[in-house]
Amino acid sequence: MWLVNGRAVRDLFYTDFTHGGNDKVYKFVPKYEIWLDDNLSPAERRFAAVHELYERNTMAYKKLCYDDSHDLASELELFYRHNPKNVMKRIRYEAHRAKDDC
Repeated sequence: MWLVNGRAVRDLFYTDFTHGGNDKVYKFVPKYEIWLDDNLSPAERRFAAVHELYERNTMAYKKLCYDDSHDLASELELFYRHNPKNVMKRIRYEAHRAKDDC
């Protein structure tokens, strides 16, 4: 997972890049990588991270399309926004799952 210059990503690759992205959605993100916009506050990064990891994993393992994966990831993100206590635990779990895809 990388913090990237979101403005540069928007200028060079994709004007609608916001919050983050992953290799299953964007061809310009290298394989097995998650990018988070460095403009996000540290408090927001954890929610973008859980969203991107889960979205990537559902596309990789469940073979869901982007729209379905994004919807599920948005629901999970909202859950953790209301229940932030275990968000880091979930991030570690999803990151471990993503490593299995290597």
